[in-house]
Amino acid sequence: MKKIVVLILVFNAIIFGQELQFLKEDITFQISEDVLRVDGYYWFSNASLTASDRLIFFPFGSSELRSSVYSIGVWNISLLQSSIHPQKYRDGISFVLSIPALDTTVIRISYRQRIIGDSVTYILRSTIRWGRALESAEYKLRVDPHRRMTAFSITPDRMYTVGEEVIYFWKRVDFMPHSDLTFYFRKQ
Repeated sequence: MKKIVVLILVFNAIIFGQELQFLKEDITFQISEDVLRVDGYYWFSNASLTASDRLIFFPFGSSELRSSVYSIGVWNISLLQSSIHPQKYRDGISFVLSIPALDTTVIRISYRQRIIGDSVTYILRSTIRWGRALESAEYKLRVDPHRRMTAFSITPDRMYTVGEEVIYFWKRVDFMPHSDLTFYFRKQ
């Protein structure tokens, strides 16, 4: 009987530990003047038979820039909600993510961050806390003609020029980031 109880507890821990999954992300960054604009879409899945409410923490970039984040918006695109009201902290935001049973929800998060210095970082390594790789990830960086990119922590897959704007593109499949995404630049 004790073995059955232990097996049920272990089985429940496995099932409930995997009920909410972070599947993929699609993020557009824009560097113009002295501002980084971030506009991201994030897919979450609830594999359980019951609705899930989970507190999500979304970290901001490097510590010297954290206090310069403003114009934060969070929307549940799947429920067509106008907005979710996040709690802002020094190093990020948190909000409650509600997903119906056996469903997927898309969340949009956008914000602006004043650029101080010659680089800016977007946190990718927080994905590790979810315990599994993202099915896919796409990142686009749009840069105005007054900035020249000098380096990247992760090399872009492609670069395009549209008018005077330069666009860098990254696409990953089965992606477990082991470094954050840092953009290095200088004014022209």
